[in-house]
Amino acid sequence: MVTFRVKIVPKGIVKEVRVPDKRNIKVHELIRILGYTVEDVVVTKDNKVLSEYDTINEGDEITVFTVFSGG
Repeated sequence: MVTFRVKIVPKGIVKEVRVPDKRNIKVHELIRILGYTVEDVVVTKDNKVLSEYDTINEGDEITVFTVFSGG
């Protein structure tokens, strides 16, 4: 099982995500677990933007920025 902390900005939510039977997951898997699409969010780790294909490992602290657009 992989466990890591996710902070969702600007909502200010911090949650611990646990995924059984895995040692790591791809960013796009996390986005789906959280109920977003890759177009909805920007994901960072250690202040670096991650692509949807980057790997998240046990103990990582991830920040998810929800993206707003307007017209």
